[in-house]
Amino acid sequence: MEGKIDIKLPALRPVIQKILAIIDNPNASAYLVATEISQDPALTAKILGIVNSPFYGFPQRISSLSHAVVVLGMGVLKGILIAIHFSDEKYDPNIMPFILTLWQHQTDCSYAISEILSFYNKLLKDAKNSPAIITAALLHDIGKAIIAQNHPKRALSVYKANDLEAEKEVFSFTHEDVNLYLCEKWMLPDALKYPISFHHRPEEVPEIFWKETALIHLVDAIINEKKPKQEAIDILQISNKELEEIENRITNILSTKLTMKRP
Repeated sequence: MEGKIDIKLPALRPVIQKILAIIDNPNASAYLVATEISQDPALTAKILGIVNSPFYGFPQRISSLSHAVVVLGMGVLKGILIAIHFSDEKYDPNIMPFILTLWQHQTDCSYAISEILSFYNKLLKDAKNSPAIITAALLHDIGKAIIAQNHPKRALSVYKANDLEAEKEVFSFTHEDVNLYLCEKWMLPDALKYPISFHHRPEEVPEIFWKETALIHLVDAIINEKKPKQEAIDILQISNKELEEIENRITNILSTKLTMKRP
């Protein structure tokens, strides 16, 4: 991927780099990872805030980092750390309104998916890791933020139209390509990589990740007031009536919730 896209990923904060390196060690324990995170009180507070947010919907409050690491899993934790890094980034003031809108959209998608899964288990009855789906939704448009950092003027023009074809025409690559580059560079697990990098093409991922990717595509399309791809509807095996019900529920969910802060 490197060399094929005109993108430079920002350097991760040293503390996050160190934690990711520990996570990538196959001998790392939840205790060791939690101990390293605890050296940074602000990061600790953010992770505990996220894991106890409505996104994940765990039945009991999680008060210790070790518990948070265990219930999330190492791979999902990596995704959350990257989300935190990008939410803390210093952005060009000219693109800041776009970045704030982008984060709101991603949190809306995460929140809507978590709410849908709580009442409509059929959508992901075969899913193994719903925290991964929630985290993937929180990151699914991160490539747009990276493109905007690298090409602010052109990005604002392209994303105003919210057109994937225009994105490819202007840059010769899409935010999905950047997502894949990021996932591979920072070794995110497949449960995050495929839904993040193929949410506009769910039919192209390995079958084991079909439903997760199709669900993110579905919710993303509904929130953007676009028609979901038939392939995604077929993967999720939902009828027109069920689709209408999901659309109505998402509209109600987002109209009644308070505006949620980025990670």
